[in-house]
Amino acid sequence: MAKKLIPARTIVICDCCGNERDQSNGRLEAKVDIFRNGLDAYGHAVASNNASYDLCDTCMIAVGKAVQQVFNGANPEGAT
Repeated sequence: MAKKLIPARTIVICDCCGNERDQSNGRLEAKVDIFRNGLDAYGHAVASNNASYDLCDTCMIAVGKAVQQVFNGANPEGAT
C-alpha cells in the first residue's frame, strides 16, 4: 500500500469583494492592516480597535487610489 501526502491548501477570500484570491487576481498578495487605539479623556490608550483585510489585486488598486485621493486633499465619497 502506498501513501500520498497532499499538503493543505490555504484559500484566501478578498474581504472587499468576496472573491477567492488566486493566480489571476492575487499577484500582489495584498493586505491592509489598520492600527488604532481608543483613548480616554487624558489621551491614554484604553482599547485596541485594529483591523486587518486581505484584498485581491483589483480591490487593492481601488483602495490605493482612495488613499492617494485622501492624501492629495480630495474627499472620496464617504470619507470625512
